[in-house]
Amino acid sequence: MIAGGIGIAPFLMFSDVLKKKKYDLMLLYGGRTKGHVFPMREFRANGCKILIATDDGSVGVKGRVDRLFSKITSDPQSTFIYTCGPKPMMAAVQKFAQQYHFRGEAACESLMACGLGACLGCSIKTRSGFKTVCYDGPVFDLHEVIFE
Repeated sequence: MIAGGIGIAPFLMFSDVLKKKKYDLMLLYGGRTKGHVFPMREFRANGCKILIATDDGSVGVKGRVDRLFSKITSDPQSTFIYTCGPKPMMAAVQKFAQQYHFRGEAACESLMACGLGACLGCSIKTRSGFKTVCYDGPVFDLHEVIFE
């Protein structure tokens, strides 16, 4: 799991589900400062190996979360990446995943007006055309989304 900022939110419950299925879990998490980093006790309780990066280095590695990508040493065939966070971060995750042949999914967010896909206000660009986050998503194949 690779999260940035408030993109950590969906992973709390998700890590609990994955723990019950006996998966090995790793969380790479980036935030601006120590004060912006979500408490990790629940993730630790779920058996997550946790690596943190902060812009100012107040906790974890100094820099963006992509500085932690080299810590992913598992086999791409048996590893699945889940990501949620700012678009530039998810674009970096996508580039890394493509380069090393990892499969994955991206949880996207957008302002949603109707919640039914009718207004198209939450549309995102994908390799197969525009998709609505509210109806077609919010989770998409990591390699399908075009992060601009």
